[in-house]
Amino acid sequence: EMAGCRVLAASGSSLFNRSRDIVLEPDNWKNPRVISLIGGKLTVYRQTAIQVMNILQPSLPTKRVIADTAKLKLVPVDGDHG
Repeated sequence: EMAGCRVLAASGSSLFNRSRDIVLEPDNWKNPRVISLIGGKLTVYRQTAIQVMNILQPSLPTKRVIADTAKLKLVPVDGDHG
C-alpha cells in the first residue's frame, strides 16, 4: 500500500476546487536542467514522463531510441501475472 500527499498548484479558487492537472516548470525553457513537477496523479506517470522528456530534450545528447515505453508491458507489483 502507499500513501502520500500531492502538492496542488496555487489558484484563486478554494482548496477544494484546485486543478489536479500536472504543472511542469523548467528552470529555463531553452536549456532546461531542472523541472519542478506540481500536482498530477501517480496513475498517469507514463504521460508525465513523456512530457518531462519532451521538455528536457534540448538539453540531452542525441541518442538512438532502443525501447518504446508505450509498447512495454507493465508487470503488477504484487507479482500476480495472472
